[in-house]
Amino acid sequence: MIKSFISLVFVSLFAFVLSGCGDATPKPTEPKDITSTKKEKAMWQQFQSEKAQKSLDEEFK
Repeated sequence: MIKSFISLVFVSLFAFVLSGCGDATPKPTEPKDITSTKKEKAMWQQFQSEKAQKSLDEEFK
C-alpha cells in the first residue's frame, strides 16, 4: 500500500517535471500588422527624444 502510494507520487512528480514544471501557457504571437507597430515605436522614440531635449533645455537654463 505504502509502496504503491510512493511510486504514484514519484510518477506524478516525474510527469510534472517532464511537462515543464506546469508552464504550459502558450506564448503570445507577434502582431500581424507590423507597420502599426513600427509607427508606434517611431512615435515613442520621437516622444522620448523630445522629452530628453526638453529636460536638457531646462537643465541649462
